[in-house]
Amino acid sequence: MSHHVDFSVDVPNETISSDMQRGPSRKLFYAEEGNQIVQIAENLIVFNQLTPYLSFHTWKSTFYDALDTYIRLALPQTVEHIGVRYLNHITIPLSRFQMSDYFTIYPHIPLGSGNVHGDFLINCVVPQSDEGHILTYSFNNFVSETSDASRQVFLLDLYDHASFGRMLSESEFKDHVRVAHGNVVQAFEGSITDRLRNLFDRE
Repeated sequence: MSHHVDFSVDVPNETISSDMQRGPSRKLFYAEEGNQIVQIAENLIVFNQLTPYLSFHTWKSTFYDALDTYIRLALPQTVEHIGVRYLNHITIPLSRFQMSDYFTIYPHIPLGSGNVHGDFLINCVVPQSDEGHILTYSFNNFVSETSDASRQVFLLDLYDHASFGRMLSESEFKDHVRVAHGNVVQAFEGSITDRLRNLFDRE
């Protein structure tokens, strides 16, 4: 399985300092290892953690450093949105299998329609108990020109985000990042079965 983790912060147009250069394009800053990218644009900072995946406790400090620099330079007065997103590519090395053996989230086919399905997309928005947080589940099979018939690949896209309309303190930023990350991890663990966990361990 491969991971792609994004963390983003949006600020409204009118809160950007006039000293910051405006423009539609994003500036990309890469880590030496090539597995981390910080994207900076007008009203936006995005941190990407690519494979090889690092633990949350490792990559969060890099993002906080980038966010601190962005805030000092851009001087935003308001934070519109923050979000943590995990893109999980999951490979099952079988051509056919019961979805319920590996996932707790999958297409439910009405009785009498058969027990085999093709391409699918599941999208679900779930409000969370924490302040303003919303979790979006998106799950689908992943087909490409190089797809191998002996295996199936799925994309489990989990995105927790919250809206504020006010500036957050450093401690509030960190609390909301922790909450969003925790919600995503809980959603991931709740979406897979022990059989899939065992498959990850073997890989």
